[in-house]
Formats: sequence, C-alpha cells, structure tokens
Amino acid sequence: MSGRHQPQPLGPFNPPGRVLFRLSFNVDNATEDDFDRFIQQVEQEILNHMRNPRYCGTAGAAVLPYCRPVEQPTGRRAPVQPVPRAQRRRVAPVLPVPRSQRTWFVIVLETRDRGTTYRVPFFIEAETVYLRGYQNQAGNLFEFAPDISRDHNLPARSYLGNAATALSFNCNYGDIVRSTAERTSSREDRRRAGDPGLILQPLPAGPPAPWERQRQQQQQGERPRRSPNFGQERLRVAVRELAQANNDSSQHRTAQNLLLVIVRFCESIRLRNVRREMVELWTVEPNSRDQQPSRGLSGAAILVINNWSTLSQNLLRHERNLGPWPTNGVAGIGTADEAQGIVVLVQFSGDPNEAGNRTPEWVNDDNADGRQGGPGAGRPGPSWGADAAAVTPPPVILDWYLVPEEPATEILGVLVPHQQSGVYGNITVTDCFGAQSAYSRDRAGYQRSSSGDSAELRLELNALNRAISAYGCFYIDVDLWSASTGQMLSKGRISWSRYNFWTNLCGYVLYKTIGQARLVYIVYRKAVQVAVTVTVDNGGDDDFAGAGGSFTATNTRLTKVLYNEPFLPPPARRPMVRAVRSDRGPHVVLYGEDVVAAPLEELLSVTVSLLPRGARRRVAATFELEPTEASGSTTKTSTLQQGGTVTVSFAWSLLPMGLSNYSAASDGQCLA
Repeated sequence: MSGRHQPQPLGPFNPPGRVLFRLSFNVDNATEDDFDRFIQQVEQEILNHMRNPRYCGTAGAAVLPYCRPVEQPTGRRAPVQPVPRAQRRRVAPVLPVPRSQRTWFVIVLETRDRGTTYRVPFFIEAETVYLRGYQNQAGNLFEFAPDISRDHNLPARSYLGNAATALSFNCNYGDIVRSTAERTSSREDRRRAGDPGLILQPLPAGPPAPWERQRQQQQQGERPRRSPNFGQERLRVAVRELAQANNDSSQHRTAQNLLLVIVRFCESIRLRNVRREMVELWTVEPNSRDQQPSRGLSGAAILVINNWSTLSQNLLRHERNLGPWPTNGVAGIGTADEAQGIVVLVQFSGDPNEAGNRTPEWVNDDNADGRQGGPGAGRPGPSWGADAAAVTPPPVILDWYLVPEEPATEILGVLVPHQQSGVYGNITVTDCFGAQSAYSRDRAGYQRSSSGDSAELRLELNALNRAISAYGCFYIDVDLWSASTGQMLSKGRISWSRYNFWTNLCGYVLYKTIGQARLVYIVYRKAVQVAVTVTVDNGGDDDFAGAGGSFTATNTRLTKVLYNEPFLPPPARRPMVRAVRSDRGPHVVLYGEDVVAAPLEELLSVTVSLLPRGARRRVAATFELEPTEASGSTTKTSTLQQGGTVTVSFAWSLLPMGLSNYSAASDGQCLA
C-alpha cells in the first residue's frame, strides 16, 4: 500500500445558504430497481420541502405520480403516503425561483474498493437541480467555473465559497463535453496517448466499425470520441476517481466523471424518460478494446436533456392559457400531455408578481419531520432514503428574492472587432414598458470605421426616449453585420431578471459576449431617469457657427469603477447635431439630448466638448447634478471664454414601478 493515496475521513460540509436534505446512495450493491427508487425518493424529498406547491398538469390535482405529502394539524409533514393507482396523475411540481439565500440538497455517492470506502458529496442547487460542485475524500472543494452565458461574466460568484477551487470548465454541457478530451502538448502525443473524450449523442445504428478501420483512424489522427458509459461499474470508477483526484492534471477525467453523474442523477430527477433509460443502462458494460458502451442514451433523451428549460416554459404558458402548444415540436414533443409524461420537475419562468404565475416556496422549518442523520454515513447495500438528514439551517430570510427599490439600467457601450469598412444592424431593448431601438442602421447607412479606431469599434448608440426599467426583467436583442463582407457578427439575446439570484446583480459593471459583440452595462438598484438636453448658443460669434461637439454623461459610482477595469470603454460621447434655429433660438447652433439612468444621491456629471471653427483645441464645460428627490428639473448655463454659452437642462423622475405591459413586452419568459 506504500505510495497509494490514503483517503482521509470526510468531514461534514454544508455549502453557503440552506441545505434542505441529504441522501446517500451506495453504488456497489445497488440494483437498477434500487437506483429507480432512489431517484423517486429524491423527487419526493423535493416536494416534501415545498410550501404552497404549484403543479403543471391535471387542473386542481395535487399529487405526484407515485406519492404525496400529508399535512399534520401542527403543519408538519408526515411520512409519505402512497396514492392509489386510480388516483395517480401525470402532474409536475413547479420549482421555486432562486433566492437571495441559496438552497441546496446533497447526494452522497459511496463505493468500496480494496478495503477503503470512498464517499463523495455532490452539491445540487434545489431550484434548478443543477450540480454546482463536489468535495473529494481529502475534504477539498471543487466547483464549476461560472457560466458566462448565465452569470454575465462579472463578477464571478463562487458557488461553494472562497475555499472552493474552480474547475477549468463550467456546467454548460457544451463546455463539459469539450473538456472531456485530454489536452496534449504535441501532435504525436495526440495520436498515441491523448484521450479523444466523449460526445453526447446517440450511438450509431448497426454493427460497430471494423477494428482495422478504427486503427486507420488512430494512425491518421482521427481518434473518434466515444459515447458515455452510464453503467454501474463506470459509476463506481467515477466515484473513486473524484474522491481521490486533486484535478491538477486530470481535468478531462473529472469532466467525464461529472458528465456521468449529472446525466445519471440530475437529469433523471428532472426527466422521466431519462430515468427509465438510466435504469436500463445500469448493467451496461464497455467494450474491452475501445471502451465504447454497447448501449447509450437515445436521441429522444438527449433532446429533452438539452431542452428542459424550454419545455418548462411551454408547460407554464400552456397551463395559463397564454397560447397553444408550439407547433415546432421542441425536442420532438408535440403536445402538452406528452411533455407532462416526461417532465418530472418544472423550472419556473416569468414574473412571480404577475397574476396567475405564483411561485412556491421552500418550507421554513427543516426539522418538521424530526429526522436527524449524518452527512452520508453509508451502510452495506443501497442506502436510499436511509439517512435523509435534516440539516439545521441558518436564520431564514423571509424575502425570498432581492427586490431593488427603483431599478434602472444603463448601457455603457457595445464593442465589435474593427471592420475594414464598418458595421450595420439593430439592437433593441425590451423591458416591461415596451421596446426601444438602441441601434438601427441598414447596410447603406452603416457606421464607418475610422483609421483611428483601435482593435474594437464602438457603436454609436441611439438616444433613448426613456431609461431602461429593470423592475421585472429586460432583454437586449443584438443583430449586427459586417458592412464589408456581409457576414454576421453577432445575433442573440441577453436577459436580466430581478427574480433570478444569478442575474439580478445591481451596482456592478456587467459584460455579455454575443458572437463577436461585447456589451457592457450596469443595473442601478435605486435610480432615476434623467432627460439631459444640451444647447450651444454662439452669441452671434461666427466661429461657433461651424462648431462641432459632443457630450458625455456619467456618475460618480460609475467613475469609481470605470478606470479600474481593464476591459471597460471610456464614457460614451453623444454627438450633437446642427440645430434648426427657428426651433431652438436665433443663435443656437448645436443641440443634443439623451435619457440616462442615474443613482439617487450621487453626482451625475455632464461634460460638453466643443471644437470651434479654426480652433486647435477643444473647449469643454462640465455640469453636475445630484438628484435627491424622486423628481425635479433644473437648468445650468456656462459662458465660454471664446464667446457663446452652453446650457444643460436636467429633468428627472422615477420610472413607474408597475407591470402594465409585462406580458406583451417579455412574453412571460423572464428567466429565459
């Protein structure tokens, strides 16, 4: 045994927030029926910890397919009571939305090898059933890297706390599958030793390729990826490796093992057809030569795995009669009844404050059923449900989501790679009050690139008619094209929701990359919308008659972080246009306006920059406003030494904090 890693006793660890329950599963002596019962037990525990549950399915039904909770007079839940077969319904409980305080459940997998027991706790987010991290046998914590497509790039939040080590990949399937391939240092290594990794797709029909053909592929550097093996023996290996590995040089094996755990447990909990296939694949064994399993996941199962969120949204919309079932048949599901037969747990979407779209909550008293237990101490044989430990929680936060007071959003800039000629396209911002165009150019009127542009071109955004409300949620749709090549640069959507703990970041500069475009924005928790109007009066001086100018508007909070971030662009300059004198005054030569979001009780600074005709230097004037009330207006004027005056008018007000046009604006998919 010398030189062999000696596992250390696993100390109890609870991730930051609140642990609803903990269940252990012994892989060694379990059968496929034991696995099936374990998954059902997890589903039932999730339901038992819900308060005011909500269901998709048969109207008015309040049962699961196999069991249901029973309320005691004290409000505590009694053990699960079986439901008569005649009363069973295909209904699915709706999961709560993410809270300001994290909510977890823990699955502990255990196996025994050569006299040593290995236990690995996996920490799963209760509102999404997403695996976020695990703990190895030595007590080290490992977590997925933040998913930039969901976590908006900045700031990077730790799932398990500061003591956790981030893996080199996030929890997105695409990133995990890519990371299952071993990275080697040379082409020769890739041919001879590099593990080509896994691919999450159905096995091809028919007999396997001849061994000679596979040898030719390896000699030509075409080592094919293999499908995951979901068998019991492979799961035992995964638990042992995760328990012992420190991930210094085995990230590809970690990715392969975590992919197995996610599909076998998390997806089985969410999706009924995946659970059935995982039961059937419990005894599958790999081929001895290429480790390719003889059987794998079906195409139907992989489709629903990749579309669980969309199916959940469709079920919620169908339940509320917001429209017919989509005719495109997402994941091959053509009817709501078919979806209800597959989806076990529904992910919440939309606005909880919207009529008819309530969200359930987790119970406040975790010790309601009186159970106690350790952090996964195993016993011979399957231990499903044997030690479902109620973990004593910290004080419960009664507000289950963070509520910004008067939230508003400011787009700080949109950057694209420098193009030979320029860029055209559209950027539309949609909030609960409707849509606004932030950028709109056709190919004939594209934005030109100048010789002074750096590696990135900053788009000249349109002035908005009002600030962007973040009261419920908002979307930014981007559709940008290269004027020189006609190729697409960026097409996609970002969303922000104050009801989603992972996206409702306030007071941070946030980044989002869509295609080749990089969008920078900030959400203020308490802000007013300020209409800024700038006019330049030449005072009869002909030098200002041909002047050009622009102005910027920024606030002290933004200035504090603006120049400390290496990726932030400088404040956007809003160009001023030639004024029609009959409208603005006999001597007004330049005019500009914009609407910006400004935090209350912080300075808003407007800097006007002018270049008089024939002058070598720009003339600048700065105006400041500190809005301390919900509404107001003021006008400030500065006389320039070169002659002429600059006048800035401020008019500010709170955005109406209502959802008058929510359904039309956001289509009820706030958490998409």
